[in-house]
Amino acid sequence: MSPESPKSPVSVLICTKNEERNLRDCLKGVAWADDCVVLDSYSEDTTVTIAREQGARVVQRQFDNFSTHKNWALDNIDFRHDWILIVDADERVTPELAREIAALVNGSPPHHGYYLARQNWFAGTWIRHGGWWPDPQLRLVRRDRAAISGAPGHETLHVDGRVQDLAGSISHDTHPTLSAAFSRVERYSTHLAKDRARRKRIRPWHLFTHPAAAFLRKWIVQRGFLDGTHGFLVAAIHATVKLATYAKAWELQRRDGERGRR
Repeated sequence: MSPESPKSPVSVLICTKNEERNLRDCLKGVAWADDCVVLDSYSEDTTVTIAREQGARVVQRQFDNFSTHKNWALDNIDFRHDWILIVDADERVTPELAREIAALVNGSPPHHGYYLARQNWFAGTWIRHGGWWPDPQLRLVRRDRAAISGAPGHETLHVDGRVQDLAGSISHDTHPTLSAAFSRVERYSTHLAKDRARRKRIRPWHLFTHPAAAFLRKWIVQRGFLDGTHGFLVAAIHATVKLATYAKAWELQRRDGERGRR
């Protein structure tokens, strides 16, 4: 879409926390939308400055968990339009998808939500197997029909109504480097461990069986081996997330048990 094209009646929601590396390109990819809101969790870098420079509205709220955070946004932010597109800061809306959404919302959309395919990139390579493609994501929704629910780490956007797939996709630079991948393992496993410790008693064999099952599912069942070394690393990192999550949950339960004996 050209800069001269009229803006599309869509509100974009982007949640951020220290996303100065990603946010500028993300916002450029949604410049065709008439309204863009950055829900920032008190970033300590230049995220907020970049958002305002690019014309986005900034709302700040302390992050608690993904479900509560995004549901709060849907319920409390004064979006200008009924249609909401939710993207992450490390995602890019492709020009093809932008044109498809514009044509849709400028007409009379027959559904209440739309799935987008997501191209996931790992260390500079598009991963086409291991469950990473087409990786459909429900992201374009009628605000009054949408809600987010699910256990931490498995939060899902739901729509009360009819849904359909779009042909276009978003590009997701999920792990640009191995260092970024392992940093994400640390953050993600910490986020998951508390809920896992609360819901399930961790046994010693879980520290082996769950990581092994995660690796085999990605590498063999979902044919990650077809992506070569990159596919192997993706499967290994998924297994590492499982190991870190269960190990941290085991540690939390062990500490709680020791406190109970005092």
